[in-house]
Amino acid sequence: MEQGRFEEAREAFWPAARSGNADAEELIGVMYALGLGVAQDYERAFEWYLRSAMKGHPGAQSGVGWYYEVGLGMPAPDLTRAYLVVCLERDWRRSRRCDLSGRGCEENECRAD
Repeated sequence: MEQGRFEEAREAFWPAARSGNADAEELIGVMYALGLGVAQDYERAFEWYLRSAMKGHPGAQSGVGWYYEVGLGMPAPDLTRAYLVVCLERDWRRSRRCDLSGRGCEENECRAD
């Protein structure tokens, strides 16, 4: 993709994305979001970001939160979902840093009291 050969990149990533590879799914989402090698399509971009985000891909999780926040690819912004995605992303990232003894973990700031 760095050399601007987006059609070739899409063809290379497509089989991995269809097989469930989170990195490839996120890259296909980027391509649809920016119109790189494909027609720009926010709904399809969101779908690919969401697939990748459900597997824990941090870039895709950020993309999903942003799409909910601004309402791209959907009828209107959904700030509640945007907030929840940001909290889930932060918790996922935090859980990846924690060791088995619990060191490095902080209390969830997004929980409802």
